[in-house]
Amino acid sequence: MSSPQINVAICCPSGQELLVANDPALVNIHYHHDLEHFLQASADIYIDADFRFETSRMEALARKTPAIIMVNEVIHTCAELPQGFIRYNGWNGFSSQPLLECASASGQLPDPVVRAAENCGWCWKMVPDQPGLVRPRIISMIINEAFLAAEEGVSHTTEIDVAMRCGTNYPFGPFEWAEKIGLRNVYTLLKQMAAGNPRYQPASGLSGVIANHSTN
Repeated sequence: MSSPQINVAICCPSGQELLVANDPALVNIHYHHDLEHFLQASADIYIDADFRFETSRMEALARKTPAIIMVNEVIHTCAELPQGFIRYNGWNGFSSQPLLECASASGQLPDPVVRAAENCGWCWKMVPDQPGLVRPRIISMIINEAFLAAEEGVSHTTEIDVAMRCGTNYPFGPFEWAEKIGLRNVYTLLKQMAAGNPRYQPASGLSGVIANHSTN
């Protein structure tokens, strides 16, 4: 007996439609580019790729349960989200890569998500439910170290980017990563991690850029 069709609603900016079902008879994907239409959709799985850590948005999504809710939330843990929400890393620079990091309170993905992911050729890995998950956490630390190196006059930002790309085979240098991810995201994640360990405190150069942007 064949499995029932899984309906997936995805909220994302136009042009960022990354998932395509290999067999639409098994997985039916609908994209929505605004929250209102996304929340009006009827689905088994709701994926909010444009998620913001805002009370009103979280409450609206929570009302869609018992449907499965997945949110692009790198900084805040599942303990800070409504019960049952699943986090994933959808930051720019990561979302188009073949392996997607996910975290949940149970440490597992529900079966409908697993089946939908397999149908779409979507590879995932469950990671610890911590601020930054794994790769964003590492990259943000590298970006912070790059700001420290630039402050100390070790090298210029362009040279640091070239050295990291060529020396480590990273797809981007740290300042290029920062531009893709967004400096505000990097800074906020570092501050969140620094609350538990001061070694993650943002470099003064990074903090200064954020302060300048805030006042302009």
